[in-house]
Amino acid sequence: MKDIFDTTTKLRFRDPGDPQYIKFGAVRDKDPQYDIRAGQLKLAGEDVARFFEPSVEEIAEAFEKQRKATATPIKYAFLVGGYAANDFLYRRLQNHPAFSDLHLCRPASHVNKAVADGAVSFYIDHIVTSRTSRFTYGIECRRCYNSSLAEHREREETRYIDPSGNTMVPNGFSSILIKGIQVSEQQEFRQPYVINRGSPSEFTSVEIPIFAYRGSLLRPTWMDKEAASFTKLCTVIADTSKLINSMSPRPSLNGGIYYRLDIDVILLFGLTELKAQISWNHGGVEKRSPASIVYSDM
Repeated sequence: MKDIFDTTTKLRFRDPGDPQYIKFGAVRDKDPQYDIRAGQLKLAGEDVARFFEPSVEEIAEAFEKQRKATATPIKYAFLVGGYAANDFLYRRLQNHPAFSDLHLCRPASHVNKAVADGAVSFYIDHIVTSRTSRFTYGIECRRCYNSSLAEHREREETRYIDPSGNTMVPNGFSSILIKGIQVSEQQEFRQPYVINRGSPSEFTSVEIPIFAYRGSLLRPTWMDKEAASFTKLCTVIADTSKLINSMSPRPSLNGGIYYRLDIDVILLFGLTELKAQISWNHGGVEKRSPASIVYSDM
């Protein structure tokens, strides 16, 4: 039944008002209690419509993630694959709030060939060779407290001692990509990131929030100055457990020990989907590791 539904009913379903029949047996097969007659299972159209809802919401969620990953307004969305030609799915997506402000396109007929789908995907993926960043993107950072700087004295109540023994000021902002910069497809943007912790066991993974700044400053330096202008875009998560064995204890200023991790956060904004990596130096050679991205509700 599952295979028949997948290859016929799923593709042909159009109207919740029309019952659907799944042929799975011989004419003599029947069970009226379960609406099985002449080897066919009868399903109410409303029930079949509900089967589509998880797919509708997952498609909309995937699209919203792609929309958040780019600073360029999206005007067109393309559905590819055999499922894309289903009339009911197409209408549901057209009426979904996620697609209310763009053109939703699909094949004129059922397209099941991977070559055709791949060709469309490849073309769309490479049609934009460069774009301009609409916002400034960066990471939250902490700065060593310097009493000679007025902006540090203004924040002296927020000072704290980190594992290295240094006095730090939180809520700093370090830009990775400045607003108005032309971004090519494979261009990398990076920012050093230092983490001090009391034990190497705390370095199994790192989570680094990425923020979008929508204010008027060219290079914002503090996130508490225009807090409403900063929006959390996503969190970059990377496995750093393989770096633990190369760490050595360092003496802290308060007489203890701490461990330090120096990495670069690398972002690629020019692709249709934001990608992230981390890099570190090992014996004078740069090493890299992929990182996953968890998007935030903006």
